Amino acid sequence: MDTVLHPIDVSDARADGLSWSLQLPPGVPRGADQTDFFGSPLRLVEDGRDLGPGTALHTEIRDLGGGRFHHWLRTLYFSTPDGSDPRTNGRVYALAGAPMRVETGPWARRAAHEMNIAESFLVRFATLGVDVAGKDLLELGPGATLGASLLLACAGARVTVADRFPARFRPDTIPLYQLLERDWHMDTAPIAAVLAEGGFSAALRSVPEAAESLDSVADASMDVVISNAVLEHVRDIGQAARELRRVSRPGAWH
Repeated sequence: MDTVLHPIDVSDARADGLSWSLQLPPGVPRGADQTDFFGSPLRLVEDGRDLGPGTALHTEIRDLGGGRFHHWLRTLYFSTPDGSDPRTNGRVYALAGAPMRVETGPWARRAAHEMNIAESFLVRFATLGVDVAGKDLLELGPGATLGASLLLACAGARVTVADRFPARFRPDTIPLYQLLERDWHMDTAPIAAVLAEGGFSAALRSVPEAAESLDSVADASMDVVISNAVLEHVRDIGQAARELRRVSRPGAWH
């Protein structure tokens, strides 16, 4: 299949030294991961010229720049050849690869964000030697759309989400789940079930409770507990820790 250029919007890129990071939209293939550091099928192009090397270590991109980049999961880490700011240097950046359906717009950005969170958790689990398939997983403060929670259910986890203000399925969010169903790399039956039902109960359990009072979660029932940007909302850290100890099986991962 012919190689084509897919322009990318770098206006939201975030700086770290000479490195810039950017979440890639749905439709872009997954990049390398912990099992295959060289796994990206894509090249990065600046004003029609290939940048590289494209399998650089993230520390090298940050410290050395020079056009080094790495496509890791659904994030692009890259540098410009001259160290300039890609958001303002007036150059056009594109990914070179096989034809793909690259989505844009707010739901595409949200889908990319949810997939990035889920894959970050899965990479962390793999590093720890934890396979979430068949495990009981509790997520604290999962957010308004439960996208990452559903993707972990696609990885085989039995997911419970706990939040004082539980998420409600909204018809206007259907495009988000359609993108996740299309582009997630695992069995997406849980997402299909949510879309068919018009509700989350087909794929996960939701409890309207804070971390300090998980009354609906049984003692020693959870194998894995996760959270993302939640601690600033916890009113009593000590009580939350006691509750998490209570609901965790011996040897559980947090």
